[in-house]
Formats: sequence, C-alpha cells, structure tokens
Amino acid sequence: MVSRTRVFAALTFFLTCILLPSASYAQTEADFVAAFSGDWLIFDPAYGDQDRCLVMLTTRKQDGSYSAESKHCRTPLVDVAGWKIVDNQLLLVSADGDLVARLGGNQNRISGETFEDAGIVMERPNTIRSDTQSDCAYRGYSTDCGTVEDKRKPIDTPTLSEQVDVRILVKLNLRREPRPDAEILSQLMPQVCVPVIQCLTASDGNWCKTNIEGNQGWIVQEAIREEKWRTLTYVSGC
Repeated sequence: MVSRTRVFAALTFFLTCILLPSASYAQTEADFVAAFSGDWLIFDPAYGDQDRCLVMLTTRKQDGSYSAESKHCRTPLVDVAGWKIVDNQLLLVSADGDLVARLGGNQNRISGETFEDAGIVMERPNTIRSDTQSDCAYRGYSTDCGTVEDKRKPIDTPTLSEQVDVRILVKLNLRREPRPDAEILSQLMPQVCVPVIQCLTASDGNWCKTNIEGNQGWIVQEAIREEKWRTLTYVSGC
C-alpha cells in the first residue's frame, strides 16, 4: 500500500499566475489564500458521484492549514478537510493531516496528483468554456464528425495503467501538465502512434499522459479550431 506521506515524483508544480508585478515583492501567505480559496470542480467521473465533485477551500485557519470540505466526491477527495501552501504547491490534506493531493497551476485551473499517483484537474466553476457553435467534433483536419468510438477516453481511470496506443490526428503539443497553459515539451505530428498510460477528464475533454523519447507529458483529446470548431486531436488504436 502506498503511504500518504510518500515522497512524490520530483516534478514541481509551480503556482504561476499570481506573481506580483515586480520580482522585488515576495509572495505572502495572504496572497496565495486570496488567489486559491473558493470553489473548485473536478469533472473526471472517477472522483465524483452523479454530481461533479466539488472541493471548497475556505479562508478559515486551523492547526497550520485552512479548512476545506468536499461534496459529491469519492475517495480520496472525500477525505479533504484542509489545504495549505508549501514550497509554492497547493496541498490538500485530510483531517489527520495526511496528504490527499499535491497541485499547482493558476487561479482558474490547477492540476497534479493524488497520493495514489492519480492525475487530477480542478477548475473554477465560472471559467468553464461555453458551448461551441457545432455539436460535431471533427476528426482531425477532416470535415468528418468523429464517432462515439473516436471520442472514447483511451483509458477509463486517472491512475497509472497498462499502456494503450493512440493515433495523433493533428499537430499536437505535449504539455508538462494537463492544462492549456502548461509548458510545451514537444510537438507530435499527425499519424504518429504514441502510448498513453493514464487518462483523466476535464472541462475541455480528455487528457492522456504519454512518454515520448524521454518527454513525459499530457495531450488533450479535443481542441477548438478557429475558436469555434471542436476537433479531435487523437483516437484510440493505431
């Protein structure tokens, strides 16, 4: 069994979007609390019941952290009772102080891993993208709508799993984290087959983790073309 106090992978998830105007100003705890307190939604069905999992981070301080609670959530997020900022990372903790998840990102979207190495994305309810003008998700650069099978999540669970292959349909960025603003590690070309080992669902669709030539990162399964057309970027199978 994996301990909740185990050492996480060395990858650091920096909180990048609340930097003060000048490097001469230091971030204060109050800055972080003001930026990240409030409601956060998790869209992946692995973390919630019929309703989306909701995590609420309050400004009430208790025993070295700030109180938090969750609604409509499954394990491990059902255990969330507090949160705190440590080394520029947002930590979710249980009532006993055990680590539930380690996250980083910006004031609208944060991502990281649970103590079980499961990927997770949390988003602000008021920043979820609106519907596009088309119900069709086009298959790559084509004018053909993708099928139900094309849109299927390659791996159902956000935890590490046996790899499956997906075929890239467009020029696609490999990002360090499952966020549109995360660092780009490389670009994948159309018709290339890549293995994925982990997948999760966010408001902008499915994200899957892959390892290409030593670059381990995330690729999004659906993108918006010309700011309105939904486009499938990869499909299962090669």
